[in-house]
Formats: sequence, structure tokens, C-alpha cells
Amino acid sequence: MSISWIGEPNLSADQRRRCIRGSICGDNIISLCEALRVRRVVEIGCGNGALCRELANRVHEIVGCESSAESFHFAQLGAPGLVFHRLGVDDDPSVIGNESFDVAIATGVIEHVVKPLNLPRFAKQLLRPGGHLIISTPCHGYLKNLILALANSGTRISAHSGMVATSSSGRTGHCPNC
Repeated sequence: MSISWIGEPNLSADQRRRCIRGSICGDNIISLCEALRVRRVVEIGCGNGALCRELANRVHEIVGCESSAESFHFAQLGAPGLVFHRLGVDDDPSVIGNESFDVAIATGVIEHVVKPLNLPRFAKQLLRPGGHLIISTPCHGYLKNLILALANSGTRISAHSGMVATSSSGRTGHCPNC
């Protein structure tokens, strides 16, 4: 799996705030999913389920994963008709379904994970062959540590801040505002 960080490295403070809240990246993730014409999406670290709710009317199936009991509870309360699993990237994703999703999304998650490589490994087990992984992260100092951790693993990275969308073929997309 190839991961590329693509985007605008010199964001204004306002753009960084909006990116962290997810409003810019969320809209671009939705647009990217629509452009890819995906049917099945899994959001890793779905928090309160806000992005899942937005995608619910745009894709055939959306599944949310959240490791925090409190956030998982709010996701279920906010969208009782959607499917949520209380799972983190260190858990076994096979309970959701192996190699069956078109896209795996992780927004603002990887910077909180103790072992960042577990996130793409978790996603890879859920993605169908040729599926896409979309990762966004706030633009702050942790990115340097993430790049170093991934670079030392043999994973190919082009270092810029922002969002990545990658497929097993190595094709990437990006969030132009992050």
C-alpha cells in the first residue's frame, strides 16, 4: 500500500481551524466518495457519527467504527438507523466484513493512534481489492512524527500536510484545502 500526503502545506489559521473541525475536509471527502461512485463505506474513528450521517444518503451502505464508548453511544443516538461497531484500529475488523468496502475513511484519527501503522492495516482488511483509503489529519506537529514512523516502516510517503486518498493501485486524490 502506498500512502501520499497531498495538499497545501501553508494553510492560514482559519483553514487549519476549519480542517480540524472537519468542515472543509468533510465536504471534500463527500465529493471524493461521490466522484469515486462508491457503494460501501466504512468510517474508522467515526466519533459522534456526523460524517456517517452525511454519507448515509449518498452511498448504498455506511458503517461506523469507534473505540470510545462515549462517542460510540452518541453516534448510535444520533443515527439509530445506521450500523456502528465499537472497534478501534487495534481490534479485529473481521466482525465487520473482510475485503468488502469500497472506501475506508479516517478523519482526525491517525494522530491519536499509539501505533499509526495499525490504521492502514485495519483498513486494508476491510477494503476490497482496488478499494480506497482516505485519511485526513489536522495540520500540526504530529505529522512529522507520523511521517517518521511510517517512513521507517518502508511505506512510501510524499510529505505534505492534509488528506490522502489512495487505492491499492497507488492512485491518489486530495483535499485541496488541507
